[in-house]
Amino acid sequence: MSKNNIFDFLENSEDGELEMINRLTPDLNDDQFERILEMSKRKRNAMRNTERNNIKMNSNDEEMVSGVEVYKRPRWIKPVTMAASFVLLGCGIAFGIHLMRNLKPTPPVIEQGVSTTSETTTTAVTTDEPVSTIIVPADKNQTTIVTGMPVEVTTTTVAVTEEDTTINTETSIDEPDYKAECEAWIRNKVRKRDEALEVLYSITDHVDLNDTFTIDVHNESGGPGDIPVISDYTITYARYTNPQFSSLDEIRDFYIENYLRFLSPDWEYDGSDMDSHYVKRYFDTRIQPGEKIEINSWNKYDIIPVYTEYNGKIYTLYAKESAMTDAEYWAEKQHGIMWCCAVDNCTEDYFELYEFYSNSNEGSWVIPCVKIDGEWRMQRDEEHMWQMPEDLWQELCEKLNNGSSDIIIN
Repeated sequence: MSKNNIFDFLENSEDGELEMINRLTPDLNDDQFERILEMSKRKRNAMRNTERNNIKMNSNDEEMVSGVEVYKRPRWIKPVTMAASFVLLGCGIAFGIHLMRNLKPTPPVIEQGVSTTSETTTTAVTTDEPVSTIIVPADKNQTTIVTGMPVEVTTTTVAVTEEDTTINTETSIDEPDYKAECEAWIRNKVRKRDEALEVLYSITDHVDLNDTFTIDVHNESGGPGDIPVISDYTITYARYTNPQFSSLDEIRDFYIENYLRFLSPDWEYDGSDMDSHYVKRYFDTRIQPGEKIEINSWNKYDIIPVYTEYNGKIYTLYAKESAMTDAEYWAEKQHGIMWCCAVDNCTEDYFELYEFYSNSNEGSWVIPCVKIDGEWRMQRDEEHMWQMPEDLWQELCEKLNNGSSDIIIN
């Protein structure tokens, strides 16, 4: 049966034929079957009217026929079409998400101060289904285009060339700064040591020659059994005017702390060694005008006092032939042991002090220094210090001859 006369068949069908149609289309219920018959009747009537009008037009060409044919689509087509659209849309979305998840590269992280170079890579992706053209959005470093089957994806990425991505967040002090601190400390120690030695010299800047007194000295030289050589002479004491000190005790303590403890950090004034005796005779022996001092060359403990007190004032031994100004004392290097020093291996709480003589390695030492309770301290003892190696001594002497600022000269 052709498509053109189905309505004729439906319109002129007998009851038996309609029952056969009903059996062949079991999915149609009674209402749907009735609507189809009703629709076929309306279509048949419309076709008959059209044929009638055509006959009339052929018989009378001057007559015109016009009209609008109204056709309604079956209601069941719309929900089926919508369902199919939703299925296709869901498949497209799922396929697009799959492509984006597998093909989108992780954008590179570029930090300030890092140079970059660009390169282009092409990746081919194939699918098992034909797809319409899809453009997947991408960021400024990536462009992805998917077309047809297979799909070719072109991506532009940025390759990072790192020159130096290491960032130092620590604020620790580096070795040059530690070295500067250590050098400043040892320079100050040497300066204080030399100031302590200065108190044993006749410095004209610190005496008042208008306030003096004299003492007689009887000196016998020669050893036991020898014919003694006797000499008698007079020494002069002048008033000591250095404003840095107000008592003999202050002068004595300054000498102990800055000279004796520079050489022996643990030194104590207990009378058990020669230094204790010197301190006693230098600073703690009081002598008055009119007294006589007895000394001899074999008694090392017999020393003329350097300081004394009289009438509540401080007096110091003054020898005109050896007297000098403060400037002369420092300029002529009359102030102490003639050695040089340097520092190395400096850290926050440790460094090594190099003490050396420029004319001989004998007596040149490496002395460790440590910081205890925030204060630097030299470990100048046999347990810690050691003899300077020959190659190190030669290196330091070379620096000294070249005028290096690393060498501290006394």
